[in-house]
Amino acid sequence: MCIHQKKQKSASLRPRPQSWQAEQRRIREEANRKRSEAQTGIPKAEVKERAQTECRRTSRNPQAKAKAAASKTNPGAVARGDKLAK
Repeated sequence: MCIHQKKQKSASLRPRPQSWQAEQRRIREEANRKRSEAQTGIPKAEVKERAQTECRRTSRNPQAKAKAAASKTNPGAVARGDKLAK
């Protein structure tokens, strides 16, 4: 283990200050609140359909896998490209 790795390891073991932890908690709570507000008013069926679409975009889509293999990229990049093309 080199000196740089030892410094990184010891830095990761140090406890974080209370102010840092409070800021991280605030950021996390704000993100959760925004996600919740974004879902308000959307029918549950549509939310479920969106979740399935997200799932279909990558690993469960054999066409995306084939395109990814042909273009030497990952299936997620292919799915994003297809979505932009639509």
